[in-house]
Amino acid sequence: MTILNVKEIYNDLHQMPEVGLQEFKTSAYLADAMEKLGYEVTRNVNVTGVVAIEKGEEPGPTLLLRADMDALPFVIDGKPVNIHACGHDAHSAMLLAAASVLKGKIKRGTLKVLFQPAEETLYGAIGIIEAGVLEGVDMASVEYVAFDVKGVGICGFILLPDESSGVMTVELKDGNYVITQEYTLPKGYIVKELEDVRSGRRIYT
Repeated sequence: MTILNVKEIYNDLHQMPEVGLQEFKTSAYLADAMEKLGYEVTRNVNVTGVVAIEKGEEPGPTLLLRADMDALPFVIDGKPVNIHACGHDAHSAMLLAAASVLKGKIKRGTLKVLFQPAEETLYGAIGIIEAGVLEGVDMASVEYVAFDVKGVGICGFILLPDESSGVMTVELKDGNYVITQEYTLPKGYIVKELEDVRSGRRIYT
């Protein structure tokens, strides 16, 4: 079993920053790596997205693991330049490394791995939904790097289908205040996350 080095992946991806729906090198890098690991890979989902599947021996639920992969455009000294300033290279590196660990360990159900393009523009998510990537998904997990005065941490949240609700609520708590953002999603997905950055605690409801 091949276990990939997350730092090496991050270093590679950090050197190829590409903006939304133009992540051609990034997409090829990730798709090639997933195919080498033995996943069933679909390329060019919503232009540059990558979907990889590993099925267990027994039927069961489908878990989606997702990371974004686009960089941000800047102008420096009058010249346009792309920079991974939002950590999407780290997100994709973490997911690819995790996929290498999970390969061959899915006994029941299906693991679906998604590298999503164009998170910064929102068009990536819309295109992924329209492409049917979420169809049949029972649970979805999204991981992020979190930067604060203590350094770098990892947080995430789980999406569960709830047909009685059409809102996803993300609640972030930093010890002083709570910010609540609501997004209307198809199929009534709902997620709540409480994150206490100062204490490092993660609370999910």
